[in-house]
Amino acid sequence: MAEWLYTDLGSALGIYFCFIPQPLKYFYNVIRAARHPRGRNNASTTLHHYLAIIIGVRKCGTRALLEMLYLHPGVQKAAGEVHFFDRDDNYKRGLEWYRKKMPHSFRGQVTIEKSPSYFVTPEVPERIRAMNASVKLLLIVREPVTRAVSDYTQLRSHATTSPPSPPFEKLAIRPDGSVNAGYRPLALSLYHNFMHRWLEV
Repeated sequence: MAEWLYTDLGSALGIYFCFIPQPLKYFYNVIRAARHPRGRNNASTTLHHYLAIIIGVRKCGTRALLEMLYLHPGVQKAAGEVHFFDRDDNYKRGLEWYRKKMPHSFRGQVTIEKSPSYFVTPEVPERIRAMNASVKLLLIVREPVTRAVSDYTQLRSHATTSPPSPPFEKLAIRPDGSVNAGYRPLALSLYHNFMHRWLEV
């Protein structure tokens, strides 16, 4: 399908330059950017992109990865999470809607969007392939238990129910001592259950 770049947050700097084509172009763009602000209102920019997508995983540092890559003058980023491929109501709006969610960029710059739920949504791999089979996909992972605890903590902090949710260990471990793999924070940490969809398209 597409080219893959795997990383964890600790080695994210290692992909800083690895998918940026023709590096000398970007030194030129640094000079251009000094003369022309990096943004939507610049007449020198365009909506034609070399696209990369951070597809996940939730609570694995996707935002940090995006912001780190955005430090590079050859990178533009979409504002917020677009959720085009994983939400039917957005997907039905068509590629023109998706295209308009992307920032303007200089010729040769890479445009990156981030929607972590792409990785776990069954329809997404085929939808991305149908749009562009050569798009670059970035997947950042984390030690699975640490990721699950982080997910639990965020869900608990956003909960509006009273009393608060039970401790993580009571949700993750059944009374008989077995792991509750159906508990969503744990289920999302079983990366292999989702990876096969991406490898099969």
